[in-house]
Amino acid sequence: MQVKAAWRLVSALCALSAQWPVHAHDSWLTRPAVEQDTRLLRLDLSTGSRFPLRETRPSAATIAQAGCRSPARSRADLLPRQEHADHLELGARIDVSSGAACWAELKPQQVELSPELVATYLADIRAPDDVRAMWQQQLARGIGWRESYRKFARIDVPASAASPVAASLRQSQGLAMEIVPLGSESIRAGQPFSYLLLWDGTPLANQWLEFVSERHPLGVWRQTDGDGQVRQALPYAGRWLLRATRLEAPQHDTDLWSSRFATLLVHVR
Repeated sequence: MQVKAAWRLVSALCALSAQWPVHAHDSWLTRPAVEQDTRLLRLDLSTGSRFPLRETRPSAATIAQAGCRSPARSRADLLPRQEHADHLELGARIDVSSGAACWAELKPQQVELSPELVATYLADIRAPDDVRAMWQQQLARGIGWRESYRKFARIDVPASAASPVAASLRQSQGLAMEIVPLGSESIRAGQPFSYLLLWDGTPLANQWLEFVSERHPLGVWRQTDGDGQVRQALPYAGRWLLRATRLEAPQHDTDLWSSRFATLLVHVR
């Protein structure tokens, strides 16, 4: 029944239009498909309007902190190696044959947006009604959109074999906002799997989260429950990006909007 439900989801996605407006720009970590030494992990950090399209990349100077952990090692630095046109190459000396959890935090950045782009942005992240109402009030007073944003990218590097995942890899890595895969099982197509969304280490309830496959442009939206969790069966194998954006309204008109972007890259078997 779970597999049938997952494939009904595929049919529903295919029935929808694949034409989308400009999206908020997420940043994500991926592991290159080329054969790698399991003792030296290479990851790519990219930015784009829609996964998996890589349009640009953060510079090495914007990395606030990045790291990896494996079942045998609690922390290894994930360091910039080379800047390419559409990705920043990162590397860590760590054995990932039994899997790993890696992450990157970017330094705060500021942006100003036109009202037209704000409307698209709020729709793309499924901003709540109170955020939209606050923006409309500001707009009516002639106040433009000024925002300070932070980005947090995480990747679940699967083990070479389909063995149980170590508990240390399925827990918070201390990011200000992060999506955490739960349990010790591999993520498999058609089988429900649970994820936890954290804000400063606390479960974030009623937050929209989108699942985006590398094989299809349309995502699957789910809202976290009262415990900050969401459970979802993904219909097909391959790489999936989980993305969530949380906006906080300014206290005063002179203040900036504040946002955090979180992504998690998982490999579905």
